[in-house]
Amino acid sequence: MVQNHTTNVQMEASERDYGVTVNGVLVLTGYGLHVGVERGHLVWSDGVGRQRRQGRLNRATCGLKRLVVIGHAGNVTLEALRWLHDVGASFIQLDADGTVIVTNGAAGLDDPRLRRAQALAAGNEIGASLTRSLLESKLTAQAEVLARLPGETEAARTSIATAQAGMAATEDLAALRVLEAHAASAYWGAWSAVPIRFAKRDLPRIPDHWCMFGQRRSEITGRSRSASNPINALLNYLYAILETEVRLATIAIGLDPGLGLMHADQRNRDSFVLDVIEPLRPRADAYLLTMLEERTFAAAEFFEMREGICRLVPPLSTSLAETGPVFAKLAAPLVEKVAYRLGRSVTEAGKPLAIPTLLTQSRRSEARADVRTIPSITANPPKLLTTTTACRGCGVILDDPSTHYCEACLPEYRNEQIEAFSAAGRAKIAELRAAGVDPSAGGRNAEIRAAKLKDRWAAQREWDAEGGEVDPEVFRREILPQLQGVSLTKLAETSGLSVRYCGLIRRGLKVPHPRHWQTLHSMHRK
Repeated sequence: MVQNHTTNVQMEASERDYGVTVNGVLVLTGYGLHVGVERGHLVWSDGVGRQRRQGRLNRATCGLKRLVVIGHAGNVTLEALRWLHDVGASFIQLDADGTVIVTNGAAGLDDPRLRRAQALAAGNEIGASLTRSLLESKLTAQAEVLARLPGETEAARTSIATAQAGMAATEDLAALRVLEAHAASAYWGAWSAVPIRFAKRDLPRIPDHWCMFGQRRSEITGRSRSASNPINALLNYLYAILETEVRLATIAIGLDPGLGLMHADQRNRDSFVLDVIEPLRPRADAYLLTMLEERTFAAAEFFEMREGICRLVPPLSTSLAETGPVFAKLAAPLVEKVAYRLGRSVTEAGKPLAIPTLLTQSRRSEARADVRTIPSITANPPKLLTTTTACRGCGVILDDPSTHYCEACLPEYRNEQIEAFSAAGRAKIAELRAAGVDPSAGGRNAEIRAAKLKDRWAAQREWDAEGGEVDPEVFRREILPQLQGVSLTKLAETSGLSVRYCGLIRRGLKVPHPRHWQTLHSMHRK
């Protein structure tokens, strides 16, 4: 399954300038990347081989929020970093496997008292209470995601409910971790049958373990990192983007990314960021589930390394990187409220430490309720921003994400649909005939129509026997003009004739049987 991923990077080689992509995010990929400043403008170039792009952004109108670099070959100048700082844009570097290498954003609140409260919280009741609130929100969101998964998930829902009940009765950090781990095992077990849709032409060369979620742990390393199939690779990538956004929010609010509450302190790990991510992970899960339901993937969008590790390649990785600001909106209120809870343990002149809402600007004054809780994190996914999709037939990347087939595969697909429709029709006719109903003769509806027609002719013969000769001109002269303002539906309901026949009458093309004249003549007076 090893493929040359350099041939799969789909970029448009052009000398014209490129602006900011979706959602205020500029994503650069490939080799020999360059980001610098020229005459006050941010200039950049990226790509692979001859397939390269270049662009220029100005401070006033660029609208840049994130500059995301995927890869490790290239250079970013110090002047470019200052340019990004001046416009308030963050700089993020992700490795090809989704590992977060650099996350740099503007620092906001800088209060050592808040960080001291954060450091002490890991061993006191405030940290235990925060941990329980974060995990309870996570379990609630996971239960909502389970409702969207295929197959039987009742056992997983029961495990999550049991864990929630256990968490309500304890604030012991060790016990909370154990309960969360048991719920996570059941939750990911329910994901095992979630499929991914590949293009038809790619199916013969797709390994079996690529077609389903399988298990959360990698077949290669036994850990969630180094995914061995596409769905887990997509999930790891979304988690990496979520991690960068929570880290940016953490720094902006004045907290330390590394001082964790439930995640132990380790070198080179943002333990506090991983704590806050917990209730947000199901949002990324729900986003991925929507993506799997709506999108077709091509084998060329994934690359299998020599060790068997599955990685994403552009434009898929680029599309996912553009979701950063979406997840930032989810992270901001959560980080603010965690900071607020920590700040309440610090008193200043007899009052809790004031924590401004720098991220959401939701509080312009102190006239708010004294008690704030961790916000409820529902599992409803953000709006899907993936701007690419593959043809379901051949796997080529489509320009219009609302379509499912390219122009070459569309005629074949339509022929298949016609054949399938015809086959279904023949099968249904055979089923009806086996049940004793002949559709070609009209079936039950034909019997009903025949009975109504029989009654109608009988009524006409009875009227003819009692009445005399009538002149059709009388109807055209005295009754027809009065029917022009009456709706066809009302004419049909009153006379018992069909709407089509009433239309012919009103146009003067037909003269109804005289037994209907009196009824029609009285309608213009209603």
